[in-house]
Amino acid sequence: MFELNVFQTILFSMTIALQGPPVGPISGFEIVQITDDPYWDNRVELNRCGEIVYAKRINQSFEDAEIFHYDNGATRQLTTNDVRDDFPTINDLGLIVWTHDVNAQNVGTLQVYDNGTVTDLAIGGGSRVNNLGKIAFRIPLGTGCANGNAEMYLYDGNAITLISDGTTSNQTQDINDIDEIVWVRFDFCVSPWTSEIMMWSDGEITQLTENLIEPNAPAINNVGQIAFTSKERTDDGLQPALKLWENGRIKQLSDWGTPTDINDHLSIPMNRWHNDTGNWQVWYHRDGKFLQITDDPFWNRSGSINKWGEIAWIAGNFPNSDIKYMRLIRTGEADFDGHIDLKDAA
Repeated sequence: MFELNVFQTILFSMTIALQGPPVGPISGFEIVQITDDPYWDNRVELNRCGEIVYAKRINQSFEDAEIFHYDNGATRQLTTNDVRDDFPTINDLGLIVWTHDVNAQNVGTLQVYDNGTVTDLAIGGGSRVNNLGKIAFRIPLGTGCANGNAEMYLYDGNAITLISDGTTSNQTQDINDIDEIVWVRFDFCVSPWTSEIMMWSDGEITQLTENLIEPNAPAINNVGQIAFTSKERTDDGLQPALKLWENGRIKQLSDWGTPTDINDHLSIPMNRWHNDTGNWQVWYHRDGKFLQITDDPFWNRSGSINKWGEIAWIAGNFPNSDIKYMRLIRTGEADFDGHIDLKDAA
């Protein structure tokens, strides 16, 4: 054993402060690279089983994006055609939804992939699917200011229900497992434009924000917590801040960062812009702490999280990017129920 004297302790503390917080996977996790090619991978989403869906621009063609599915080491290409397939989403049961033949408004035909069968659902875009197979999506109307009006819809497995009133631009939605939908209502008829976070629950619409600057990017979990961003005035101008809505109240978790997802344990992957390097990096809000996951000379952004706290994100600058995955270190315990058994082997 040895003891640090006071001077050594001060020097040690100064060194830690200068180095900043550690960067990389948190304890018990590892980072693996899912894709490694010269193409553009985008719109990544992760489920609780370690399945990841994403879109890849084959031969860097914007109009030749295809949907890929990664499942614990095995990758499949789900679409092969000469039109753009993009914006995939997946639930914990492996149900996948994407937008087929995407147009300039990021809208096309919503396609549902279920056990190898692809079904056309409706015209729409920006879909999100929950673990009950319910799908929230938007349809642009081409009306209103800047032709930006759009409606919000819910597919409940049988019927499609109109959620919004169509007088503004309703988009950027998320849905949880109790069929609550959150989205952003943009008003492009004023300059500068304004926005509000909206929620649909049990047939009722509630406006969650008021007098905030450009609230955006809402993500909802199954306990009713909603992470979103809005801008705050600082000496450096308007900066995105991480906010949390819960039980009718809004609190600020950080004055730096935009949430990209949230799980039921209030773990939040975030995008943070680093002025010194000119890059986005992935940070992670967990147990009340902010942890830096990446520190590369390129962009890391758009993280998706599952119930275990694993995250997947996009790494790389345009036109080349790949998918990275911070996962629990694999021990043979595949369903994370605390012990290894035949279920894990299956």
